[in-house]
Amino acid sequence: MASMDKVEGLRRALRITNVSLLLVHIFLLFFFYFQNVRFMAYFNVGSLIFYVLAIFILKKRKLFAYIALTLLEVLAHLSAATICIGWDAGFAMYTMPIVFISFYLRYIFNDSRFLRKLPQVSSFVSAIVFLVLRIVTYRMKALYIVKPEIRDITYLVNCAVIFGFIILCMYAYTSLVMNREVNLHERADYDELTQVYNRHKMRDILDHANMAEQTENAGFSTTILDIDDFKKVNDTYGHDAGDYVLRTITEFMKHRAHVMESMAEHHIMHIGRWGGEEFLIVQEYDLELDNWRQKCVDNIESLLHEIRNYKFTYMGEHFDITMTAGIAFHLPGEPISVTINRADQFLYNGKESGKNKLVQG
Repeated sequence: MASMDKVEGLRRALRITNVSLLLVHIFLLFFFYFQNVRFMAYFNVGSLIFYVLAIFILKKRKLFAYIALTLLEVLAHLSAATICIGWDAGFAMYTMPIVFISFYLRYIFNDSRFLRKLPQVSSFVSAIVFLVLRIVTYRMKALYIVKPEIRDITYLVNCAVIFGFIILCMYAYTSLVMNREVNLHERADYDELTQVYNRHKMRDILDHANMAEQTENAGFSTTILDIDDFKKVNDTYGHDAGDYVLRTITEFMKHRAHVMESMAEHHIMHIGRWGGEEFLIVQEYDLELDNWRQKCVDNIESLLHEIRNYKFTYMGEHFDITMTAGIAFHLPGEPISVTINRADQFLYNGKESGKNKLVQG
């Protein structure tokens, strides 16, 4: 089933479409009437009745029924108009937007059984209608005579409307695709709980930092941080409390990154959840900066200080949280895995020597 948000969005779009088609057929009613094309004038009266009734169809949320009936009405109208005033008026070209809108709807509602075959069926029917109209109008004259200049103006107006519709449809389609790609990238790069980078994305950042070190006058450090006695939090207060702690700590990290980057223009801090209660911080820096090594250390020390002095509160329960961290500076030519292992070893040494501290090599 399509999601409620998508269905409601489609319903709003179809209501706008229905009003637009009502206005279009009011205009066509008067146009054909004053051109003495009486059959099409009567046809447009029928179209107006249909689109008025369609308001109630949309109110009852019969959206797919509305789509099917509207496509049939458009095909019938363009066929009748083409036979009445001739091929050169351009009404047959409205078969082309039907193909675009059908595939667009299929993309949006890819879980709808009704729309699964819509693009193929509507494209096939539109192509058949287009070809049949071309053959019929080639073999027979138009049923009504309109002035050549009126027919030419009608052709240009129809071309403008069709191109405008196709451009609008393709713009909406490409915007939707691009937004979905952005969402997919965000889901692929971010940890769902903490909304910081995940392990996969942090590996990409490490590769990028390593490349920058080789091509620019830059360096980077890796810091692995672990929440001390995190299991006790889960066992004592529950896993929801553990999630609260993880989210709160990442907010401290994001704030620290913002502070550091605002103070040092060429110092970038990347934050990622490395696994469980472990986090990885990668700090990129310009080697021309003064005391760059000490700035990385001070940044982590400040973060640990902020966390240990914060009073965590969950469901009325107050408790303290501390973290242990190990920081390693990447050496030129050193494999990234070795740098990570050194930081992990420093973290282990910190755990073994009392926790709640930063250990560096």
